[in-house]
Amino acid sequence: MVDIVGVLRFDIEDTDKIVLAISEKFNMDLCLDDIEISHRVSNHDKAPIIVKFNSRRKRDQFLSEGKQSKITTEDLGYQEGNTENRIYINENLTKMNKDIFIETKIKLKGKAKYIWIKNGKTYVRRGDRCKAFLIKDSDDISNFEEEIRYKHAGEP
Repeated sequence: MVDIVGVLRFDIEDTDKIVLAISEKFNMDLCLDDIEISHRVSNHDKAPIIVKFNSRRKRDQFLSEGKQSKITTEDLGYQEGNTENRIYINENLTKMNKDIFIETKIKLKGKAKYIWIKNGKTYVRRGDRCKAFLIKDSDDISNFEEEIRYKHAGEP
């Protein structure tokens, strides 16, 4: 599933139409039959829209386009756009995976060049040519920090 963050709620809205409008901005071939279900996660005005696709391929394509795009609510014709109205497309994570990702970002800030999510899992990489590490829990974060300390200890 995918979360769409940044689209304010309207009194009457069709979240499927919002998803299709976003996909049009991506120049992505998406139709109503590609969406199993979409809805707000709560009644809050800024609540994300969650989308479940009928195929992983469409989900991955939508997510990839969303990560590369700088789409705003103005692009969809909803309101005047500015940096606060940017629309973000993210993987929908379980509470546990979201907590691991947040903990990783906090503890490894400045220590890992890349921290990302792929298929619901958190990965880190120290630099451009370094190996990617899967982070499953707090112990993995500590192990990554230890490896960094060990490698830096031998450097002049």
